[in-house]
Amino acid sequence: MDYIKEAIEYLRHYNDLKISLESLKYEVMQIDAEVKSIKAIDYSGQPHGSGGKSPDDLLVNRVYRKQKAIQEIKLTKIKLAKLNEALNGLSDGEDNYLQEELVRWFYIDHKKLSQIKKKLEQKNVEHNFKDKELSDRQIYKIRDKGIKRMAIRFFGIKGFGD
Repeated sequence: MDYIKEAIEYLRHYNDLKISLESLKYEVMQIDAEVKSIKAIDYSGQPHGSGGKSPDDLLVNRVYRKQKAIQEIKLTKIKLAKLNEALNGLSDGEDNYLQEELVRWFYIDHKKLSQIKKKLEQKNVEHNFKDKELSDRQIYKIRDKGIKRMAIRFFGIKGFGD
């Protein structure tokens, strides 16, 4: 497993995870509404032979799907929380300037280098940093260092230096 590539994939799909979480929550609400609308099942007119589905299979299938959706919600929330925890604070520390922002801009927001340079220019103007223009190589180096640190924090890999 290449831990950096895998971390990048998680980050690239960060927004998809958030959307899937909302979709799963909606699905659970929808199933709840469907289950409430199912009326009592009358077995008196049902055939008594073998085979065929029981009339309550629909209800059981809905309850099963709800359980699966709730389980998927829990797992998705855990992954999102771990990603956020790994990302937050990447820029903390003396030499870690901009790591969190660059990782977010490149991989979560899917920004191009030209867009990132404009954001950095705006940031420099806001903070009166006139001599802090970074080259493309410097930006990529900061980003790469940040993604490595994020991957180590996300996967809990011990024994690696920054």
